[in-house]
Amino acid sequence: MAKDRRIEQVEPRQSAGAPLSAVEQAVAKKPLVSRILAITVAGFVVLFCFFHIYTGFFGMIDIYANLTMTVTLIMIVSFLYHPLGRKSWNDRLNKWFIVDVLCILLAIGVQVYIIHELKEITVYRTSMANSADIIAGTIYVLLLLEITRRVLGYPMLGLCLFFLIQNLTCQWWPGWLHGANVPWKVSIEVNFLQDNGILSEPIKVCSRYLVLFLIFVALLLDSGAGQKLINLAISIAGRLTAGPAKVAVIGSALLGMVEGAATANVAAVGSFTIPMMKNQGFTARMAGAIEAVTSSGAQLVPPIMGASAFVMAGFLGVPYFRVCLAAIIPAIIYYVCEFFVVHFYGKRNGLGGLPKHQIPPLKKSMKEAWSVIIPFAVLIYFVARGYALSACAANAIIATLICNMIDPSTRWTPTKLLKAWKQGLNRAL
Repeated sequence: MAKDRRIEQVEPRQSAGAPLSAVEQAVAKKPLVSRILAITVAGFVVLFCFFHIYTGFFGMIDIYANLTMTVTLIMIVSFLYHPLGRKSWNDRLNKWFIVDVLCILLAIGVQVYIIHELKEITVYRTSMANSADIIAGTIYVLLLLEITRRVLGYPMLGLCLFFLIQNLTCQWWPGWLHGANVPWKVSIEVNFLQDNGILSEPIKVCSRYLVLFLIFVALLLDSGAGQKLINLAISIAGRLTAGPAKVAVIGSALLGMVEGAATANVAAVGSFTIPMMKNQGFTARMAGAIEAVTSSGAQLVPPIMGASAFVMAGFLGVPYFRVCLAAIIPAIIYYVCEFFVVHFYGKRNGLGGLPKHQIPPLKKSMKEAWSVIIPFAVLIYFVARGYALSACAANAIIATLICNMIDPSTRWTPTKLLKAWKQGLNRAL
């Protein structure tokens, strides 16, 4: 019985002493300052998600305003999530909190300036920045450098500073680093006012549709998609030779279709299949290796692959559907090979399948997974019809919301729904 209980536990439970999420703390009876901060965090989370859902349905506002809004919101939330002198946003406030507030106000101020001067900037000043543009751009670059230091660490900050300084002092560098100095005004025009620096292709992809796909994935997983897909994999392969390993292969492939992240796949599938494999006679090393390899293929399985696939489509200038089509055969080969590897390993070591009582009927698993299958089918339909990716993701999000409000087993409360939005934002940071 102890083993069965350990197998059935899919996700580690939050300990009693763990800090509350922003949404939970906002609705809890906590001290006023703590609640105000939690409401602020939750408010920016909602603003971030709804801004991108709105632009997904109705189209982007002016491209420059849309891109800067995405970057500004990411900066604000990053300042809240990575405060100075504290490990988490909900730790006790200190004197450095004033710096965090100042940084957030500066980011908002620059965005307000961009909106106010939008027509002048985009029509006349992309290559002729005035003094106010240079000041605003300098503040923006400095805020991004500080965010880089907090989130990615000093090595990445050092790399960014090296190239900024090298641009300003090219004539004093030897060899291939030598050249004409790039004035700070030109650096600001390229990095801040044009789409060649901060607002280049990765941010365009993120702002246009990647954020929407991340929100879709977060909503789908928060509705229990991971467990439903694992149950489906158990129904298909649980009783076969090396059944638990084949469940890992099929489960990782199914979850990879809706998630596309290797590490998240390991956390969702591995927490379930690794103990199951060990209980059936797999060594700990082999169980971990199988799960690592199968989860690594998650980013190869269309239609939702790793973020690099979206960036690839943007750089190549081809429809994302073509990238998905190109990935189908490699993904099938990858998982078929993995399936036969674990099959022959199980044959050689005499490893059987799961006990019958641990295998849910296939019909039941399919019936429980309808609230996952329908949004997924909606996404594939719109992608195949050639709709803009932002519209595909936005329609899939709406389908997820409708299906999970209909399904009583996954119906969201406002708090649970806000937590799901927050998970989508966390994936985008």
